[in-house]
Amino acid sequence: MKKILSLFLTLAIVIGLFVPAASAEPTTGATTTEFAFLVTSDLHGQIYSTDYSAGYEASGTGTTGLTRIATYIKQMRAKYGENLYLADLGDTIQGAPLTYYYAFNKPEADDPAMKAFRTLGYDLWVPGNHEFNYGLDILNRQMDYLTSAASGKETPAAIMAANYLDAQARKADPNSWKTWKNYKPYEIREFDGQPQHPQVGHPRQLGGHPLCGHLRDL
Repeated sequence: MKKILSLFLTLAIVIGLFVPAASAEPTTGATTTEFAFLVTSDLHGQIYSTDYSAGYEASGTGTTGLTRIATYIKQMRAKYGENLYLADLGDTIQGAPLTYYYAFNKPEADDPAMKAFRTLGYDLWVPGNHEFNYGLDILNRQMDYLTSAASGKETPAAIMAANYLDAQARKADPNSWKTWKNYKPYEIREFDGQPQHPQVGHPRQLGGHPLCGHLRDL
């Protein structure tokens, strides 16, 4: 999955959207609800701000990495509280020595990327194509951890995979839209009691979008 923005991360967008709290029609004195989306993408294992091509003494002095973004996330959470929606759009675990080492040499340990998402309170993670580089055994282990019950300061994140379909269900019914591992194809989220209906999700709803040509059975 090629992303439009940077290879290591995309500190994408904080969008302030104002939604009437009582009625779709503007009325005098109506209150508003302000909420924001904060989206990262293409971390490629860059959890710490470390340049792995530099010497050890330069560790932690880089300008990229999820630890740098964490500061901004805290600022936005202080501003928006529960009305902040935090998501990552994949290509997360492949690309840096740290995540490679834990994937192949520390299967009993918590994956550092998934742990960071859980600790920072991410709401959503979408698998990218590079998540499959290490094989399904590793990926399933990481996803099971990401979605596991809250523990200490960690909270689970949802996984959405509308374009990854269940292979067995498709064999039984070629028209089946059952998602892989029953991950949700979309979500309706409420902010201050106002349900927000996203215009993304199930492949059937995407019409002629190019995504429809890239469905995968797993």
